[in-house]
Amino acid sequence: MGKTTRRELSKEERKEIIGAYRCGTKPATIVRTLGFSSRTVYATVKRYKETGSAQPKPRPGGPPLLNDGGQRVVKQAVLAGRFQPLREITNEVNAKLGTSLSQYTVRRYMAKAGFSSHPACKKPLPRKKNVAARLAWCDKRKKWHVQWTRVLFSDESSFCLFSNR
Repeated sequence: MGKTTRRELSKEERKEIIGAYRCGTKPATIVRTLGFSSRTVYATVKRYKETGSAQPKPRPGGPPLLNDGGQRVVKQAVLAGRFQPLREITNEVNAKLGTSLSQYTVRRYMAKAGFSSHPACKKPLPRKKNVAARLAWCDKRKKWHVQWTRVLFSDESSFCLFSNR
């Protein structure tokens, strides 16, 4: 027997099960006749016996705060300002949607969209002396034509994986 997809019964389906039960039909016969799983039929009948209603108890948790369009706004805000702090992204989303979402809520929707936060790598800015030296190097070689054919470029680079700071 293959695995079936689970879904909640509609009100009409619950009424069919309870109607058949109230007419004196045994749950096993209801399973064969209506085609629902035995667990579903027995649980519905048990709930009806205990509470007088076939409706399940309300589940905890509220409805989602953002629909698909709101989630797209969060994604666009993150992509537009990748280096902005969460506070600024939250303010931008709230301004666009006219909502008052918390930073925690925006972070959850960001995670749902596949974004995660990491601190930016600290890199020193080039000093004025280095900028001038690079510019001078480029100016000196600006008119090279034949000389560049004798230069070998490699894809090797050195970098530090871990810092001792």
